[in-house]
Amino acid sequence: MREKHNGDTDGCIAFFGAPVNNVMFFKDPVRNSFIAQHFCEFMKGGGRDGDGGYSLQFDLTPETLPRAIQEFTANIAKYLAKK
Repeated sequence: MREKHNGDTDGCIAFFGAPVNNVMFFKDPVRNSFIAQHFCEFMKGGGRDGDGGYSLQFDLTPETLPRAIQEFTANIAKYLAKK
């Protein structure tokens, strides 16, 4: 997705549904110094090269996508508040 938008994004968040049910967080290594991998580790996930991912604790469906977005937003706010 970063390549498609030719560097016009600071990062990308991808939500994957069943059977995977996880969140992948990629950031632009040039435009953004935020290390997504550290946030994903905070969420009990992992990563490498600054990007990362973590598992959701529920099945991701079109109906639960708003919940996943809300939880992501709340958790990244908690993570940033601890820094």
